[in-house]
Amino acid sequence: MRRTVMLVILCVALVTPMVARPGDQSIPPEAQWTPTPPARSTAEGNQLASVLVDAEMIARPESTQLTTAQAPSPPSRGRTWTWAEIDHHRVLSAAGD
Repeated sequence: MRRTVMLVILCVALVTPMVARPGDQSIPPEAQWTPTPPARSTAEGNQLASVLVDAEMIARPESTQLTTAQAPSPPSRGRTWTWAEIDHHRVLSAAGD
């Protein structure tokens, strides 16, 4: 009896994709659906800075700092620690205790 029930369930599961075809489903034209999402709008930095100044969120000197191009920072020449040094160093390993 269980075997018969399992076979029926298996057959129903295998036949279901054939019955529910993608052609049966249609998107109504009033939905205005497109397969690709619309592109994100981008804002210009000068426009953003002027909006922030107008809203008094930032001052004029800060807006000029935002709009001027900055040179990339040089790579850091700081000391890099190994895991063994961190484990055996009293101050650094105390943070995890």
